[in-house]
Amino acid sequence: MKPEQFLQLWQDKPQEEVEKALKTLLNHRLEQAGNHLEWAKVCEELNYHNLAFREVQLAVRDQPQELSALQKLSEMLIERGNSLRAQLHLERLLEISPEHVFALEHLIDIYALQGNQDRINELQTQLDKLGFSTQTSSLLDIDKEQQEP
Repeated sequence: MKPEQFLQLWQDKPQEEVEKALKTLLNHRLEQAGNHLEWAKVCEELNYHNLAFREVQLAVRDQPQELSALQKLSEMLIERGNSLRAQLHLERLLEISPEHVFALEHLIDIYALQGNQDRINELQTQLDKLGFSTQTSSLLDIDKEQQEP
């Protein structure tokens, strides 16, 4: 079953039934490669964020060089307050695509939280060469709020 088909089939069903069907379907797909990002979108649309997170992790497992999967996982990790793990995936994004603006901007924010000015300067230089300036990420504002006592 394709993600769009699932949404159409279950759109008017009770929430409990939808959740049970979705979990069952996704559990059967754990070892299957492919379509994990599409299923993550379905999960997010239905407000099953933990299932979406798992699907994005599976997408990265299956396609470790896939930029959109790495970016989405980084976003989700930052939203969950795990900037250190996000940092690993953002650095990976830069290894694959050195001009990846999203990765550059968010890494600058993360290194600012860590006080790593040398790395900030390196990344800022890369960003300047691309014609962009840094702005504080709203995603990292979430991270800062979660770190405050």
